[in-house]
Amino acid sequence: VLLPNYYDENCAMLEVELDEKLNAAANAQRYFKLYRKAQVARKLAEEQIAEATEELAYLENQLENLELCEGEAELAEIREELVRLGYIRSTQSRRQMKALPPSTPLRFAAPDGTEVFVGRNNVQNERLTFSAQPDEWWLHAKDMPGSHVIVKSTRPSDETLLFAARLAAKYSKGSASSSVPVDYAQRRYVKKPGGAKPGFVIYTHQKTLLVKPQDYVRTGEPMPDVFDFRVVWKDKLDDAGRNVETKLSVIGVTWFIDRNGNGKIDYNEILWYLPA
Repeated sequence: VLLPNYYDENCAMLEVELDEKLNAAANAQRYFKLYRKAQVARKLAEEQIAEATEELAYLENQLENLELCEGEAELAEIREELVRLGYIRSTQSRRQMKALPPSTPLRFAAPDGTEVFVGRNNVQNERLTFSAQPDEWWLHAKDMPGSHVIVKSTRPSDETLLFAARLAAKYSKGSASSSVPVDYAQRRYVKKPGGAKPGFVIYTHQKTLLVKPQDYVRTGEPMPDVFDFRVVWKDKLDDAGRNVETKLSVIGVTWFIDRNGNGKIDYNEILWYLPA
């Protein structure tokens, strides 16, 4: 049978195959049942896609957490979480398990002395975020796996926020990128939805900084004995090809010590302009 397609702009005719054994009403009922079945299947497929996307994001985040591990306690916390959620089987009995102290987040000092903490797994991230004061500041790389970063100040300076944002970018999946968007908001606007997987949060009232990933010396870490740098020599010539200025650039790593004795690492470019 040919019927007008009312979903088409030109109302073109649509050929519909009918079952000759059924009358018009029965054929309509048959197609309605097929439609309902397809509608339910589509909704189920959308739910499964959403669940699979959430699972993938969680596992990608765990891979990032594994990259950040530096000690046995951090690895044990990740393993315990994966066992609890059913991703892996426990291979040890409770008697065999070694009692380890809780792992601790990374601790940094901003240029003005403000403390900045960086979580390295979901246990640290949740403990760090939800133990922070409501007016302290929370940072995270935008739309990608990464660490939760807390600035222990209710009114941090722009320099401190930039310092923390660079750390959030460094301790994220975008650490190898030239620039990473980092969201920041007061901790009061960061929530954990009911039933969400460990480490997952939602947040509002955020602003975004676009920063270059950068690491710094952690508080209490010894200063290095070796400094890496490179020298760039560039002459500036006039229209006649004569040298009018020479720029000598030392590009590398500079180490600073603040008034509290904390070290800070910063990538920089030091310039000397020499006369011709």
